[in-house]
Amino acid sequence: MGLDVVGLYMMPKHGDWLKKKFSNPDDILPDEDRLEMLEDAVSGTDIEVSDWEINQSTFADNKRMSGYFEGQHPGATYVMIVGEDYGKCSPMPCFEQENGT
Repeated sequence: MGLDVVGLYMMPKHGDWLKKKFSNPDDILPDEDRLEMLEDAVSGTDIEVSDWEINQSTFADNKRMSGYFEGQHPGATYVMIVGEDYGKCSPMPCFEQENGT
């Protein structure tokens, strides 16, 4: 696809985002538990887990999120891959936008 992937971050969404998404907030695991499960799932891989968003006072919009990651590696291009329920990805390009599909 013409992309050189040099890193991959996985980041659990803030609990406030999930509370807006699910009808029963009691079904949502605490942020720290979801982070631990994600860390366990990618243990032994080159995937980095970020706790940045769950440490914010509320879920981050795309502009704040892209600003954080761009500050980590200036000059890099970030592509955000999300589930279709997330909605428009701008200002970070969606995989579909990069892939042309």
